[in-house]
Amino acid sequence: MTDPLTRARALAALGCSIIPIPPGTKKPSIRWASYQTERATDDQLRSWFGVGRTEAMAIITGAVSGLVVVDTDSPEAEEWARANLPATRAMVRTSKGWHRYYRAPDVPVRNAARIQTGQGKLALDVRGDGGYVLAPGSPHPDGGLYEPTEPWTEELLAGIPVFRVEWLATPPAPSAPSAPSAPGRPSAYDRARAWLERRDPAVEGAGGDQWTYVTACNLVVDFGLTDSEALELLRPWNQTCQPPWTEGELLAKIASARKSGNGVAGAKLDAPPSEPARARLEEEPGGDWPEPIPFESWDPPPFPLEVLPGWLAEFVTGLATATQTPSDLPAMLALSTIGVATMGKVEIEARPGWREPLNLYTVTALDSGNRKSAVFRDVTRPLYAEMMEASERNRDRIHRARLEREGLESQLAGLKKRGKDGSVDVDAMMELQIRIDDLAEITEAPRLLADDVTPEGAAILLHRNSGRLGILSPEGDLFQVLKGRYSNNNGKTHNFAIFLKGYSGDPHQVDRASITSKSLFIPQPLIGIGIATQPSVVAGLCSTEEFNDMGLLARFIYSIPSDLLGRRVTNPPPLEARLANMYAARLRRLFGWPKPEEAHTIRLSPEARDVLEWFLATLEPELAESGLLGDIRKWGAKLAGNVLRIAGNLHLAQHATEQAEPWDVPLSADTLRRVIHLADVYLIPHARSAMSLMGRSQANEDALFLLRWIQGRKLTTFTKREAFIHGRARFQKVENIEPVLELLCERNYVRRRAAPPREGRPKVEFEVHPSFVNIVSFVLKGKNSLSSSLYSKENPIGAPFQPSLEASPPQSHFISIPPAQNSQNSQNSPGEDAHFISIPPAQNSQNSQNSPEWTDSERDQLEDLL
Repeated sequence: MTDPLTRARALAALGCSIIPIPPGTKKPSIRWASYQTERATDDQLRSWFGVGRTEAMAIITGAVSGLVVVDTDSPEAEEWARANLPATRAMVRTSKGWHRYYRAPDVPVRNAARIQTGQGKLALDVRGDGGYVLAPGSPHPDGGLYEPTEPWTEELLAGIPVFRVEWLATPPAPSAPSAPSAPGRPSAYDRARAWLERRDPAVEGAGGDQWTYVTACNLVVDFGLTDSEALELLRPWNQTCQPPWTEGELLAKIASARKSGNGVAGAKLDAPPSEPARARLEEEPGGDWPEPIPFESWDPPPFPLEVLPGWLAEFVTGLATATQTPSDLPAMLALSTIGVATMGKVEIEARPGWREPLNLYTVTALDSGNRKSAVFRDVTRPLYAEMMEASERNRDRIHRARLEREGLESQLAGLKKRGKDGSVDVDAMMELQIRIDDLAEITEAPRLLADDVTPEGAAILLHRNSGRLGILSPEGDLFQVLKGRYSNNNGKTHNFAIFLKGYSGDPHQVDRASITSKSLFIPQPLIGIGIATQPSVVAGLCSTEEFNDMGLLARFIYSIPSDLLGRRVTNPPPLEARLANMYAARLRRLFGWPKPEEAHTIRLSPEARDVLEWFLATLEPELAESGLLGDIRKWGAKLAGNVLRIAGNLHLAQHATEQAEPWDVPLSADTLRRVIHLADVYLIPHARSAMSLMGRSQANEDALFLLRWIQGRKLTTFTKREAFIHGRARFQKVENIEPVLELLCERNYVRRRAAPPREGRPKVEFEVHPSFVNIVSFVLKGKNSLSSSLYSKENPIGAPFQPSLEASPPQSHFISIPPAQNSQNSQNSPGEDAHFISIPPAQNSQNSQNSPEWTDSERDQLEDLL
């Protein structure tokens, strides 16, 4: 088999748009939206598929490659395809069936899954615009290769048939004859045409799918037209839709309306022909709704592992896979840990007069049960091992110093006792006290790391450890301490000045006798923080106004990943010893550098200085109240400093194994671009997500909880009883769910509807906004990114970051988490083969959501309440 780069170049030469796929997955390792309209360059192909890179690749289907693929995943689907689809020479065997390649037509072809055919729904998918399939020669996640029946050439692809949607359309069902027209009145066809001329077009993203279905229902049911008459009328109306449907899709809408439409036969024959568009919403199932009012919630993206040095990305990937956690957690903690290992030893200089230390403050919000402790253990183990070894090496020296100090203290006590008789030897007493004080500095083993520590305790540890302290914890106890957990006035005292100064290295003086027997002066305290805690703890940070007013919250880098609970692999591979040893060796290398009297300095290359100045010039106007970061401007004001700190740490991590000292190597423009890319696509949206979390009300939280249930179950209607059963552990009482449902109604996500007559108490039913299911989510995404400014055409420097082989360390690999571990990408997206898990019948019940079974008596009582 040819090497991946050769295969990728050959496919690109045939006009295919190629993207990389990590081994063992079907998910792209890059953001691939731009490659739906333009193909990758040869440099990009070389960076993705060069020596040591991935062997898997995908072809983006649709107009960009000029190809449409029909995918059969079952014997039944393959049998149907052989009988109904034209033969094509471009066929590729998959693990379950075949990929049939056809030339793309001049009109857009939408992706579709489990096509409805004359034999019912089959495992038959279509990949057109916005989709992709694994390319010939790529390894299949289940084993084996995607094998073409014959080599691809220009002549072969030019000779395959052009795809037509009509091949997959459901054959029109026989329709009832049109209702007869009364003498002197327009026919049903003419009245339907007049009605349709006044009907608004369907718009994608604004309920267009449901609107088209309702239109078809009106034509074939309410007007009583035949399928061919309805299609003839829909064609001119369809040209006004945005975008227009293909004729095959219109046929499918008509067939669905004929089969499932809820209209009344002939209902519109007596309606006046001048009826305005969308005037009878109550009669039209799923008629037009006002646009939902979005909640202030964010859906931040996953950590872009491509910005990390190859060895670190590989370790983060392996640990995330082994622990089944989002890659955000080990990535964020690794950044904090590297910062702790290097702080005080190295600084980065942006320009004369502007230097930044390398310590970081990070917080990652994940609910309990996400194995945060396991990740912390593996990431911090090398540092704790170094602390233990240092303590062991100094054990004899410390023991000897303690004994000597005790002897000197005994001598000093004797001199003081004799002084009571009037013979005071002040010089001898002073000399003893100086020697005792000197020994006090070495009678305690150095402690670089702490967990549950008070501000006073942090000051003492900083003083004992040359002004350095790392706080790495899988819990959020630090925030509770800073709120005043150990204060004497019920938490009203917030003493966290040391953590404000420990971020920037400002001098700190402690003169309170209650803390220590003498004053403490720390000329340059540096604290590194890496915390993972529950989202509720992050949400509660806003309750302490001083945290925001004094800038503590602005110092943190935030990560709010989506957890994997319910989607984890139950028997994942363990972390490879090779990866653990590689990470430990490099971290010990960073930690082992001795702390100099004056920190070493990383300076920027001339190209990196240009990139920094461009970034600062772009960032500054966005910090205005009207700018993109106006709502988080305090945090944004420290973004440039955090970018430099992360860049400095990644520079050290990348060059940690080289012979030359890393601070003698200028920081490259490529490294800085990577971190600016990280800030743009990750740090900014996650900071905004954290600030939103801090200001979110409980009512909004409960409403979002119900919306996730509606979306996950793809509900179009539900009752109050069903909603309460789902969330009874959350709401406790029936009356507690009422304001939440009212909030969803006020924001136009759901609306009450009259329930069919029934004996006893009527059901309280709700109808779901039809576009909510189709669009997937109305959760506000807003302007997270600076990309429109950072990567403008006028900018001479800032092309969007793309990993390149030349800019990477030798034998580095940029690896993405497999689908089961990559939380943000685990939702089956267009172009990805869906996977379904079969649940045994005994477990597949309405009450399988970790809820106890309800007795008949309980159900009757609940029915009365609702």
